[in-house]
Amino acid sequence: MVLVLCWTYAMLKGGQPERIGATLLAGGSLVTVAVMPSWAGHVGPVEVGILLVDMACLTGFAALALRADRFWPIWVSAFVGVGALGHLARWFDGAEISTRVYAMSLAIWSYPMLALIAIGTLNHQRRMARRAAPAPDQAIAPRARA
Repeated sequence: MVLVLCWTYAMLKGGQPERIGATLLAGGSLVTVAVMPSWAGHVGPVEVGILLVDMACLTGFAALALRADRFWPIWVSAFVGVGALGHLARWFDGAEISTRVYAMSLAIWSYPMLALIAIGTLNHQRRMARRAAPAPDQAIAPRARA
């Protein structure tokens, strides 16, 4: 539900970077659900499908961070990267990392990423409002000379 609200907000009120970021996050979430194992409780040593989705999202957000004139794609890239490190930790030391910790290390970053996209959209709205507002010296019409 929060993902849908954030995506809708970014689509309606955000600039191009916010729309791209929200779509990357929503698309990544949908594909993650599609590649998750269908049998309950089974998590392999490393969920390769989810790892590939996370790496694709990391690539997308890193490219967005390089091109956009916004701060939030850098932070979202970092959060996706930290989540991807959870895969590597499980891969190298899977016997010591429980399934619950592995799952949490992947999912915990979702809400901060949504918050960053929402904040980025709000900042975009504020920027557009400042641009649309008249400059202080233009706000008062000059008096006509008599």
